[in-house]
Amino acid sequence: MIRPYRLPFAAALLGLLLAGASCLVAEEPTVTARLNLPYKESSATLTDYETTRCKLDLYTPAGPRAPLPVIVWFHGGGITAGDKGSKDTTAVVTRMAQDGFLVASVNYRLSPKATYPAYLEDAAAAVAWVLKNAADHGGDPKKVFVAGHSAGGYLTTMLALDERYLGKHNLKPGDLCGYIPVAGQMITHAAVRAERGIAKTTMIVDEAAPLYHVRSDIPPCSSSMRRRTCFCGLKKTASLPRLSPPQAARTSRSGRWTATTTAAWATAWPTPTTLAAP
Repeated sequence: MIRPYRLPFAAALLGLLLAGASCLVAEEPTVTARLNLPYKESSATLTDYETTRCKLDLYTPAGPRAPLPVIVWFHGGGITAGDKGSKDTTAVVTRMAQDGFLVASVNYRLSPKATYPAYLEDAAAAVAWVLKNAADHGGDPKKVFVAGHSAGGYLTTMLALDERYLGKHNLKPGDLCGYIPVAGQMITHAAVRAERGIAKTTMIVDEAAPLYHVRSDIPPCSSSMRRRTCFCGLKKTASLPRLSPPQAARTSRSGRWTATTTAAWATAWPTPTTLAAP
């Protein structure tokens, strides 16, 4: 397993998302963008929609540099909207590149035109492409992180917890340095429920939910919560049977599923000032 690289950039990342694109300073380091790179090999099995959506943009800070740490970024939009080329997404990934990262900003198929698990399969394919090609674009394949906001946070967490998706590319979640889901749904996503005809107000936890796959040996994750960012491990502290949503919610609140920050984790993650340190 690749040794996890440190995840101190989450605080800066979250601050940027909350502040919005308008906070960006005009005079910033130059960034080079390579747009619309397909991350799936062309074949007769790809649909036209898949060919159109399964592309990514690479953002690189200008000038000679040592191999860069890499962020694979998934945009938000409820899995029903959003685009890597939107103003807000472009501002976020440009800022990360200015701070010294090679950033892959990824499009994926959207619901309802594509249905579960198509967008998760796309996300895994994009990560596999980045791991394979990062070095050719100045990135360090041993320092690759996966991150995303809202729907992108859901995709990020599912890749971290459900081993099936990266497994199709002969990868394991632990082959990545870490995962940073920002405001992602941890239950079965609303878009997935809508595809099944389930009301938005009806919460379920099944194989399409990150919570369903929580275990003690997950790779490093930094989870964004409403009041704070917590560098944590999701730990299963007792046997939790598959419950109905109300029961699961009560059990979760009672502490049988907990997010824990231990002294070991606290010492593992440095301050944000060491963000891009080699």
